This record gives sequence, structure tokens and C-alpha cells, in this order.
Amino acid sequence: MGNLCPMVTWLLASAAIVSVVVVWQARDSLRPGFAGWYLVAVGLLHHAPTAAAKITNSYVYGRDFGGEISVVGLGWADQLYRIADLGVVVATVALLVYNAVSKRLTIAPPAVFMLGLVALGIFSRVVVFESAPSGQPLLLLVAMVAAGTASTTFRQVASGGAVLALTVALSSTILALVRPESALSACLDKCTIIGQVFTGTSSHGNALALFITLGLPFVWLAFSGAGRLWMTTYLVFLVAISGSRTSLAVAALVVLVLLLARPQLTGHTATARAPGFVKATALAVAATGILLPLVVRDDLFATGRGYLWRVALQNIEEKSPLIGLGSQSWQRLYDLGLFGEAAAYATHNQWLEALLIGGLVGGVLLAAAVIAFLWQDDPAKRAVTSPLVIAILALGIFERPIGIDLISSTTWAFLGLLMLSNASAEVSRPPATEGRKVTLSSSRRLL
Repeated sequence: MGNLCPMVTWLLASAAIVSVVVVWQARDSLRPGFAGWYLVAVGLLHHAPTAAAKITNSYVYGRDFGGEISVVGLGWADQLYRIADLGVVVATVALLVYNAVSKRLTIAPPAVFMLGLVALGIFSRVVVFESAPSGQPLLLLVAMVAAGTASTTFRQVASGGAVLALTVALSSTILALVRPESALSACLDKCTIIGQVFTGTSSHGNALALFITLGLPFVWLAFSGAGRLWMTTYLVFLVAISGSRTSLAVAALVVLVLLLARPQLTGHTATARAPGFVKATALAVAATGILLPLVVRDDLFATGRGYLWRVALQNIEEKSPLIGLGSQSWQRLYDLGLFGEAAAYATHNQWLEALLIGGLVGGVLLAAAVIAFLWQDDPAKRAVTSPLVIAILALGIFERPIGIDLISSTTWAFLGLLMLSNASAEVSRPPATEGRKVTLSSSRRLL
């Protein structure tokens, strides 16, 4: 659908080569461990179907919610989603077994609130629609338990998220170089500095930008020095040429927070600066996400999001304001023909998603989780989770980065957040190493 001009080709190729060199130089510090590789598996499994369709040219283009060109059909690759779900089941069971063997079955308070929200959605579906939940919400619930009790460290989680984000970024860049017609789409209502929209191995530029933006905090923590600066710049550049204005604004905000807070993994802990600024920023974006759908009255606001928000609010108020309509209720509204296929995946606001699924109780649980993340007793955990919380909340103003009733292509970031909230500076000791101190420097030998 598009071709790269020589200058852009040279720029993308050079960026990819430099990034590979930086990753190779930092290979000793990139130690995902078992839990980190679990994040990689979950992320790649649900990204693989679209990537496979792009690579084999089996996809079908259409128009997305905002009127832009997007992949609306995957052909044979659509069957890969079943394999992806099965793969997540296998990986989740393996992580649960690993956690049990490691004797690290504690869970942080923020994860408890989020587990309560997902469980509430399952309960509300049974009460409101008298319908048993499908496998997706139940699988998400089990995956959250596995992630929330994972025996892992800050370094391992950051490494896993970074490896995943960079794998998608580099594979998207390579696809644009070898098959530009699959990784680029024509500019319509919006355009980028390269004169086309960069979609990479994702269905749309927005999807790719959302994925990469959520990866920024992980990449920042996993790298250091000049490597950190380069990787951050590379990812922000890809977001910029994706055409996603929301993700670009959020990526800029996240980078600003990272530059001012300077979270980093040092020795056996994590440190950060400007905690007051970080908390104020998080609360500001959270308040914006809550209030905006309530005050907007124009159905055409933000490429039609005003209409979607009105549909969600009306159904919440009329049917079940206290406990919501339950998991996968937005799909039910789509089946009624209230909006088109391009908007069928979400309400396009994180807080409305929680209210639709869990009502006022669900909104309170999400708010409690946000507060618990930002005010954790351990300053090291606050240092590593706060930038990711800000990224999720800021994206959540116009999108739904956290699916609370299904496994999606961005679930990995949510699971990574739960892992960080319960991670430690040291790996838990398996029975065979009882009595021997295991530090970050020696954890690699155990894993």
C-alpha cells in the first residue's frame, strides 16, 4: 500500500542496526528470568496472528473507528488466536507451578483490587444477564494470579517487557524495509513526517503505538546510559510515525516523567526522584480520564468517542449502576447494532470500561488500585510502577489499554505492572538453595 522513500529507508535501516547493536551490548543486563519470559510469551502470542497475516499477505484492509485504514480480517491467521489462548494457558500454568516451587505466594494490595474488579465483572455478568462467563475473563483472572504472585525481581520484569517491546519494534521496522506495502498505509485524515502511516506488524498505527508506548517504562528501566537514551528515542520515533496522536502525546508525557523522576535499578533496589511530581501527574491524568466522559456532550467529540461514551453511560445508568453489566458487556451492545465493528473492542476510556463492567463498585476498585500503586509502602516499588501507571492512565483517557475482561495484545503490560508491584530485589530461594543468599548477580545462574 506504500513505499518508502530512500531517505526514510536509510533512516529506518540505520535505526534498526544501531538498536540491535545496543541490545547486544546490554545483553548481560537483560535477564528476564522465568517471569520475564512469561511476559514475552503472553505479548507475542497475541501479537503473532496479525504479524503472521502481515508477513504472509493474508490480511484484509478496511476502515477503523477513526476512519483510517486498518486490518479488518486476518485470513488463515485468524485461527492463530485459538493457539494463542492455549499458549497463554500453558504459560500461565507453568508460571503458577514455578511460583509454588519458589515458595513465593504473596500478592501485593494493588493486585488484590484489580483481581476484585475482574472477579466482579464475572459475577455481574451472571447476575445481570444470567449468563456464565466465557473462558476469556476466567483466563485473565488466573493469569493475574500467576503474575501477581510471581517469584521475580525488578530487573527480570523490566527485561521481559523491554525484550517484548523491542521485538515488536524491530520486527515492525524490518517488515517496513522488506515489505513496505504491508507495514505502511496511506495518509487520510492524519499523516506523519514520513508521509505515510507506519503500522508495522500491527493491525493499525494506533495499535502499534499503544504497544510501544506501554513498553517505554520497561525499556527505560532495563537499559542505562547512552543505550537508554537511544532506545527511548527510537521507540518515540516509531510512535511519531504511527500517526497516533494520543499515543504520541502520552509517550512524550511518559518520557518527561522518566527524565524528571529518573527511576533506575541500582544494586539491590530501585530509586527515583520527584515523588510528589509523579503522584500529582498520575492523579491529574486519572481525574481527566474520569471527568471527560462525564462532561462531553458532543457525539462527534474525539472522532466519535463522545457517542461511545454516551452509549456506555446510558446503559450503566439504566441497567445496573451499582455492579455494572459484567464482563464482555460491550460486545453485547455491539451485537445490538449500537455502533460499528471498528469500535467493538472497547468503550475507548479506561474508567468507563470499569464502570460498564463493574458499576460504581468497579470504579471504586480501580481507583483503590491506582492509589495502592502510587502509595505503596516500598519506595522501590513506587519507583518502578509509577511511570507505567501514568502511561496506562494517560492512554486510558481515549483508549482502553487494560482489558479487564479478556486477554488482549496489551495484557502483558498489565501483568507486568502486577509483577512489579510484588517483585523484590532478590530472587526467592528454591528449596535446594535454602540458606544461601541469592542476589541479582547470582540469579542468572539459577535461571
